[in-house]
Amino acid sequence: MDDRAGAPPPARPAALCLRGRAADGHPSVAPPRHHRRAIHPRDIGLACPAPAGPPTLSTAVGCLVRYGQPTNTLAYDASWLDVPPPLGNRQTYATLIPLCDDLLADLMQRQGIAGKVRSILLQDLSNPPGLEATAGALKMPARSMRRQLGLQGTTFQKVLDEARSQIAAKYLRTTAMTVEDIAAALGFSDAANFRQAFRRWTSRSPRDFRATPDMAAVPHLQGAAGQIQP
Repeated sequence: MDDRAGAPPPARPAALCLRGRAADGHPSVAPPRHHRRAIHPRDIGLACPAPAGPPTLSTAVGCLVRYGQPTNTLAYDASWLDVPPPLGNRQTYATLIPLCDDLLADLMQRQGIAGKVRSILLQDLSNPPGLEATAGALKMPARSMRRQLGLQGTTFQKVLDEARSQIAAKYLRTTAMTVEDIAAALGFSDAANFRQAFRRWTSRSPRDFRATPDMAAVPHLQGAAGQIQP
């Protein structure tokens, strides 16, 4: 369908297409040699109907625009896959990869069985239920819960550590609570055990963490998942 034709079918989520000669019969367009040039789509598909008037969008974006499509799409020539990113930066890449890994890990902790376990633990971190009690609250055998957590790449203790470390970071950054009060709120028997656990989680003491507000507010757990007994 061209720029000005088409009925308005229901819009669907956008899709990304990479096409080459073999995929759609059109000749591939060689990517520019100058890597600072932006990577433009070859054509755009829109689920909305074509607007009235001349087809100005195609001129503005520099490629064919098809209205009335089943989905919203951006189609790029497959030859772009062999072109280094025009804004690639080794230093930025090295910084962003750990950040993305942390965000994905945090997302996993909030979904599926790990998310359910986390929700139960957060109800009372000062006296968190054990593995058996948590499984009972979820109305499942402890073995099944442990297996499902393993499928998410985590354990009951790791979920507990994540919850404790994140709440500890929030208390340290946003309240005037003493370390002793935070330790009690998170179910530790004394401040010494909490300090040791927090240092293991973050490689920093609670005092140092509180004194560096410019650093990430939520700590990334370090080392093994084993918990110091509160």
